Amino acid sequence: MSNDALRAEVESLTSSISRQQLRLRVLQAQLDSIVYPVLTLPPEITSEIFLQCVPIEWERDGVNKREAPLLLTQICGDWRRTAVSTPALWTTFEVRYSTPGLVHLPEIAETWLSRACGCPLTVNIWGVFPAECKRTFETFQRHASTVEVLKLNVNSKALEAMETYPWDCPTLRSLSVSFISLEYPLVHPLEIIKNAPLLQEVFMTCTLPSSVTLPWRQLTRFTAAFNSLAECLEGLHLMPNLTYCALAQSSMPPPPFSSESPLSLPRVQHLVLFNYDTPPFGSNTILRFLILPALQNLEIRDFPFDEEHLDTFLVRSSPPLRHLSIQPPRGHFGGTSLRLSPSFTMLGLTSLNIWRPSASFAVAFFERLGGDLAFLPDLLHLSFHGCRDTSGETNETTLVEMAAPAVLIRGTGGQGHTQLQHF
Repeated sequence: MSNDALRAEVESLTSSISRQQLRLRVLQAQLDSIVYPVLTLPPEITSEIFLQCVPIEWERDGVNKREAPLLLTQICGDWRRTAVSTPALWTTFEVRYSTPGLVHLPEIAETWLSRACGCPLTVNIWGVFPAECKRTFETFQRHASTVEVLKLNVNSKALEAMETYPWDCPTLRSLSVSFISLEYPLVHPLEIIKNAPLLQEVFMTCTLPSSVTLPWRQLTRFTAAFNSLAECLEGLHLMPNLTYCALAQSSMPPPPFSSESPLSLPRVQHLVLFNYDTPPFGSNTILRFLILPALQNLEIRDFPFDEEHLDTFLVRSSPPLRHLSIQPPRGHFGGTSLRLSPSFTMLGLTSLNIWRPSASFAVAFFERLGGDLAFLPDLLHLSFHGCRDTSGETNETTLVEMAAPAVLIRGTGGQGHTQLQHF
């Protein structure tokens, strides 16, 4: 190609580029003039939309720029101003501390919690903190007056820092405490909360109630996993006003029977025994040491079950039990069985749920259910689950065949018993 031809080609392309650049500027101006509908919303509506963006469960922790609310502050200036001025977006602060991450945690916490503008806070602190963490807990202390829910899963150094800066929590209603990586044993009860007049609910794992100074007598709800039966009873002695209690014994098998007098908790209406270890070591041995005269709900979840312990507990407590649910662990062989003694059959149960019932129990149960109208006369809901015909358990087909006559009789209602509504 000659020089003249090359020059002509370059001029043609340059002219074409100029025309396209002009067209690009025109199109960009048109695009810039478009107002997106979402940007026309009043700030109050945008704030409500932002609140729906907050994850129910954090991917890592709340201090995560890839999730709301921090993500919302990175889109544009208007959204940042709206997010920062929406206090409800900043009411949950969840941090999982790991060295060397979150070096500026005190500054992050101060900025975040200040944006809540006094709204009730949920604070979740998890991790192994270094010795120089006192500034962090001093920051938390300044905002403790608005903390409503507090979850602690920390080490000894963090606890010492909290004791140096104890929290005044006049609005605290729920507290969860778990000690991890204790570098040394605690020699005295820690006073990390110095004022909590509204505290009603406490969760504890890997922790003894005696290791923390709290207003135990005012609690109404308590959930905990203990290493032994003795620890469990020691903790319950501190809380005479409980109405809800969920317990697990972990790590150790139950001790031999003790002559210790049973502990009476006159206000407990709901008791849950659950498994904390795999395989489970706990058992309902705890029932041998309790008197619960107001109990209305008893749940045994994935927990070794002994029918004798339950029967003696019912005789001793004579509770107005309305709901009973028994689910032994999967390794429990022989099927679930209950003693059909007067202490059980005269209960005012309205709901009974049994997992993996034994064949012998199912036969005896449905014979009584259909033939004795005084047997569980208030029963409304009856459920048998996990019928597999293995190791003494009954299978589903056999269960339905033996249950049908009794269910038909109870399903019609009549004198002396209520109508069974669900099987």
